[in-house]
Amino acid sequence: MALIQCPECGNQISDKASACPHCGYLLSGETPMQEQPAKNYKKPLIITAVILVAAIAAALIYYSHVKQQEELQATQEMERLQQQQQLADQQAAEQQRQEQARQDSIAAAQARQDSIREAHDNIESLYLAKMREFAGSEWGDGGEYFLYDITGNGVPELWLSSTYGAGSTEVYTYSHGKLKHIYTGGGGHSGYHRGKGYVIENWAHMGYQVIYKLTYRHGKISQQKLFESEDEMADYREVSEPAFNCSNLSNEAPVRNMFN
Repeated sequence: MALIQCPECGNQISDKASACPHCGYLLSGETPMQEQPAKNYKKPLIITAVILVAAIAAALIYYSHVKQQEELQATQEMERLQQQQQLADQQAAEQQRQEQARQDSIAAAQARQDSIREAHDNIESLYLAKMREFAGSEWGDGGEYFLYDITGNGVPELWLSSTYGAGSTEVYTYSHGKLKHIYTGGGGHSGYHRGKGYVIENWAHMGYQVIYKLTYRHGKISQQKLFESEDEMADYREVSEPAFNCSNLSNEAPVRNMFN
């Protein structure tokens, strides 16, 4: 070990000494070790934990919000699909109802047509039979007839008229599948004229004349006397309404064609 001189006090000291034992001068240039205060590790951990908890809470809140939005959207989509399905079902039901109504209407119209056709065939058959019966009666030989709807039901009545003075005019209407007798008028001395909803019956013979207006009421034809005269020297009064064109009982064409 060598001795060196202290630069501060000049005393001899060992070269291994870090400081002069006499004056305390530091020879090595090192600073004596000082006790460092203990570090506080709890505060950063608390802060980290708070941040972590806050992040987890935020993530949970965000996830919950996203989940709620997804559930809301799913519910709204489900409701929209249900409404669309309900609308489609309603439209399909309405179309089915309309189609059923159309089919029912067609069927009803066909049934009416069949019923009308059957009724027409029955009326034609009954009228022709009554015409033949009248032609074979005592005063029916050479008789005439005409068709006129005085009842207003769409089916013309059958007016059978004898050409003999002692004969008569018989009127039949179709009711509930059969013929119904509704009037007996004058025969060979009578003429019939067409009115609007009524018939004029003009009976005249040997100076006597009577004119009736015939109308239908309460299931039968009623007479309203319009004129009467017994003056043999007077001219017969003319009737303004046009006369019916009568057909011979042997001519069945008007009956067969009355619904054509």
